[in-house]
Amino acid sequence: MTVYDDLCYAPLDMSHGVPMGMPGYPAPWRFAVEAAIVTIGNLLGTFVLGNGILGGPRWVDATHDCEGVHWNRGGEPAGRPIAGEANIRLNNDSGAWSPWESPFFAPGTMVRMVIGDGTTTLTQFTGTTVVWNEASAGLEAYQWVDITAWETMSLLSEVDDHALAGVVGGGDTLTQRVERLLDQADWQFDFEVETAVAATFQATDFAQDVLTELYRTVDSVDCVVYPSKHGELVIRDRATGSGVTWFYQRPDQHTDAVVTANDDERILSSVDLARVGGSVVTYTNVGIAGKYQRRATQRTDMATIAETGDADLARVAAGMLNRAKQTYRPVTFAVESGQGANQSTMIVESDITDRVSLAHGAIVFRGYSICGVEHDVTVAAAGIYWRASFALDIEADSTWSLRTPARVGTAKVGSTLVGIL
Repeated sequence: MTVYDDLCYAPLDMSHGVPMGMPGYPAPWRFAVEAAIVTIGNLLGTFVLGNGILGGPRWVDATHDCEGVHWNRGGEPAGRPIAGEANIRLNNDSGAWSPWESPFFAPGTMVRMVIGDGTTTLTQFTGTTVVWNEASAGLEAYQWVDITAWETMSLLSEVDDHALAGVVGGGDTLTQRVERLLDQADWQFDFEVETAVAATFQATDFAQDVLTELYRTVDSVDCVVYPSKHGELVIRDRATGSGVTWFYQRPDQHTDAVVTANDDERILSSVDLARVGGSVVTYTNVGIAGKYQRRATQRTDMATIAETGDADLARVAAGMLNRAKQTYRPVTFAVESGQGANQSTMIVESDITDRVSLAHGAIVFRGYSICGVEHDVTVAAAGIYWRASFALDIEADSTWSLRTPARVGTAKVGSTLVGIL
């Protein structure tokens, strides 16, 4: 465990933050915006000793000066998850958050948004500050600080060493390859591979930056990688996702601003795949080709090795083609904390690769994957108002159909929300 791991999983100090005041999250639940600052008595961030920070950083509450917070996680439909971004505005009329007040009011400082009730802590975003700018409306006028933070995965794109003189890692498993890449970057956080993949990997010379190498690794076995809410990396099979499904299928389970698309941008009739330096193999969906003519894409940077021939490439191709068959599909929808406890629970507990089944007029969309989320929180002393907008992606088992008359509502079973049409 590093000091960063300790920080990421530290419970919420119940003296921090403000009451949530959201349906499903009554007192004592609180929401907090925090920055990791070294505290020595009443002094903030004033002592640094060698490579170790004297006393260690601790979460400092910034919620009461927070005038607005927005963050996003995940990515766009048909794209990879990327490092999310948080934007926080703090009132700085007192000058307490000005850069000269502490060397930690600067890039490199960790921030997080978190909720808790004294027993349970649910982190919502963990990132590293890249901008800490002060501004004002004029002399002796309103003063503020704008903070921008990126999720921890962004740090991997900053490690772009020279290619190794030789290659390493031939025959690595997925876990071994991920660990090798993160060691190359001196990764200070945890990681979790949540899928069992039989394929092993070709040797590499780390010619690309670490994040690009990591993307190429997970693409080669049809997985995704993204930073968790705590800051660790999660590698997950696209076909299975997280195992959690959220249902909004009754007329009284309101969502806002459902956006759909009905176009051919996602359609593929064939894919050409090859391992690095290997022969190209073409995989075709004949039915699609017959209706939409030829629509092809190619990837020649696959890094897996399969003793059984092309089994690993066939698995990737099947995933790509099965996700490229639909024109009509859900794109985004939003829920707000004021709509009820079910909506509040989804805002707080949902995550990337969770599945959603969603009613939209006469249609029910089933089994679409959450690929991205945008959060907007308005903070007040008596509580918060929280809105989340979800972007959805097509998975191999995603379907849509006409609504049937009989409907049963939403109930939570284990870690899955279950609703039956």
